[in-house]
Amino acid sequence: MLIKAALRSIEAIAMGVAGVGEAQLAERERIVEIWTCNVSEGSTIDDVGRITASWNELIRSAGATDARSFILSHPIGTIRGHETASDVTTSFLFLDSFLDVARWAAAKRAEEAPEGQELVSAFNRANTRTANTLYRGRQYN
Repeated sequence: MLIKAALRSIEAIAMGVAGVGEAQLAERERIVEIWTCNVSEGSTIDDVGRITASWNELIRSAGATDARSFILSHPIGTIRGHETASDVTTSFLFLDSFLDVARWAAAKRAEEAPEGQELVSAFNRANTRTANTLYRGRQYN
């Protein structure tokens, strides 16, 4: 319930920003949302990946065309060095990128539909999220 309310607030803010032109993206820019996550006990990163694939199908059909999702995990450890071994094997970043605010908002609306709610619930069971940030990303290559 709290996540639903937060998503509605975020969407309202994003649409308000887009309404005044501040969310206009330059060429090669995308909206990028990053979640800091931990795999839940009894789940694997592959479980999260399978849910993500289904979620991408849903949001693309709802208007979030060209949405891209990435799961970023530690290949060999960390630079900071203060994480435990279990943190390195269970923690990951989840990244979604969208062409513009309208497509990001379409993805958020798709999450409210019954199929979206089922996928969000499955995602919530497979991992816990500790932080979320929305960025404007620019590609330089």
